[in-house]
Amino acid sequence: SPLPSPLPSPLPSSSLPSPLPSVSSMPTQFADSCNVSTSIQLKQAVEVLTCSTVFLMNGFTMKLKVTVSKRSELPSGVSVVGVNNPILDADFEVSHFEVEVGARLSLIGLTLINGYATDYGGTVTVRRGAYLYLERSQILFSYAKSYGGAVYSNYATVVANATRFENCSAATDSGRGGALAVFYGNLTLESTSLVGNEAFYGGAMFVYSGDEKALNGTRAYLTISRSNFLKSTATCGAALYVFGKSATVTSNAPNVIVRDSVVSDGYASIGGGFFLRYHVTMDVQTSTFSYNEASYGAGIRNECSNLTVSRSSFKGNFVVRWGGGIQTVGSADDGVLAHTTIDNSEFEGNTGNRDAWFYYQYFYYGSEGHATGAGVHFSELSKGEITDSSFTNCECQYGGCVGVQGGGLNVLRSTFTNATTSEQGGSLYAEFKYPWNYLTLANSTITDSTGSRGSAIMVEWTEDADSGASDAYVIISGVQFELNTGTETGGQVRVSFNEQYVALNRSFVMEDSNFYNPARALSLNNGGAIVIDKRSRGHVIVRRCNFYNMLSDGYSGAIYFERRGSTETLDSPQDNVIEDSNFYDTESQFGGALAFSEVAVTLRNLSIWNTRSSLFGGAVYSISSSVYATDINITGGTGRLSRNNATLLHRPTAPPPHHP
Repeated sequence: SPLPSPLPSPLPSSSLPSPLPSVSSMPTQFADSCNVSTSIQLKQAVEVLTCSTVFLMNGFTMKLKVTVSKRSELPSGVSVVGVNNPILDADFEVSHFEVEVGARLSLIGLTLINGYATDYGGTVTVRRGAYLYLERSQILFSYAKSYGGAVYSNYATVVANATRFENCSAATDSGRGGALAVFYGNLTLESTSLVGNEAFYGGAMFVYSGDEKALNGTRAYLTISRSNFLKSTATCGAALYVFGKSATVTSNAPNVIVRDSVVSDGYASIGGGFFLRYHVTMDVQTSTFSYNEASYGAGIRNECSNLTVSRSSFKGNFVVRWGGGIQTVGSADDGVLAHTTIDNSEFEGNTGNRDAWFYYQYFYYGSEGHATGAGVHFSELSKGEITDSSFTNCECQYGGCVGVQGGGLNVLRSTFTNATTSEQGGSLYAEFKYPWNYLTLANSTITDSTGSRGSAIMVEWTEDADSGASDAYVIISGVQFELNTGTETGGQVRVSFNEQYVALNRSFVMEDSNFYNPARALSLNNGGAIVIDKRSRGHVIVRRCNFYNMLSDGYSGAIYFERRGSTETLDSPQDNVIEDSNFYDTESQFGGALAFSEVAVTLRNLSIWNTRSSLFGGAVYSISSSVYATDINITGGTGRLSRNNATLLHRPTAPPPHHP
């Protein structure tokens, strides 16, 4: 028999130690840094080794998602730094990184492409209390089905500096944030570009900024500086959609700050640039919104929020309905006001067209109603202020520059130039629906505006108003009107009181203002300067105003009062007052300076110089009216004083002062 073997029996393979990794699969570690060249090496360096800095020596395809955990031996987290800007391609199979609770990750000098997630964070997911820093990096063509085509952050902090997000999307019917989706926490963008991103809400960015307590005890905060949002697409908020809870806000501190940034070529049904919704506070400075398109709020849509804009420009934006530059709207259902303040800003070449329509995914907004407020629009339950701002070459159906429908607005030291409407209110259109509605305009100029009714301003108390907007008022003070041409009635200003309600507190005041027409442009039909359409009672006061070279081919070269379609008792003379004013070289067919039809009016201390009518009333024409006049000086002019109850006293002894 053979001798037994002197060798021991072989051990089973399961008890053998695992082979050592090959040199090619191990990161090269130098103290606290590692050099890696493959996807596996990157995963080992971040998840296993104690490398605080990982250098990527070349690009590669990402096979596995890399998870960054909070580790006591790496209190500052992990930095992944690209050498010569390597490309990490996830090939639409995985997302690149996940930053777990409390961990920190920095990505510097990388290009991350083709990330994919079935839920959120196509490239990076940042968990509660974690921190993500991006610098000199690019995230391209990443996709997530729900939130954050590139980055999703929840109760965390994200900082992007000199980084580019391009062609990322979360474009399902509930997708939010084509590039970034941030829930609470903080987001800072510095010198960053977001280009061609798409989502249902927030084509480039979606931020949930509710009033629950975030990690630092406050609401979410977003800071954007020197950054660009270009060619973004969404149903709501092409560049940015910020949503806050519809609950009472206890602090007015800004939670969105925008500085020195550009928002351009965005496309959405609502909010072609930014969309703020419910108790969001945004402060925008020295920024530009240009060539954005939307059905509502092409530049910015402010819904039930607080918006401040200063030293910024809105150019070439296009809207189908309301607000080519900015739309501000509250909620009647929730009783929540919206507020917008605009200072030292310019609105140029913004347009509106109700005949256009937008279709994007599941939302259709057609051409019903009128395009109103190509510059800014204040809708129901909204208030605002505009100071030291300019509006140039704006055009739409109603209110070429500004529309106020159911809101309140104060305008101070602003200019309106070359505005055009096909219908009413060449520069400003106001429609009052509620008792607290108002419009004030002071120390401003309106020049070269055109409209069918009210080439400069159209104001009306709508017939479906709540109690006739009983206390709504207009005060125009210290305004210069020049070369504004009406194609129908009301050469420069038209005011219409509806006939549904008797509202004694409604009032229109024009004071300390001048109307010029040096080229003697013709106002078709009636009222070279002002038309007051009295279908119901309301106070009208015109005082300390001057009218030069006004011209119409109907009634009144300067001011025309008419009463139409009402069986109510005529106004009292105290309801309509014209006083302490001058009329120079005005002309019409009936009433060279003034004409009245079926109204009661008081005239006091007026000087009427060289006014003319081709038919009746060289100075004043009155039909079926009661005119109470004292200290009326009429000099020169041609025509007959017809059916006028005025008493003329104190004829002048000196010529009028020189006027433009």
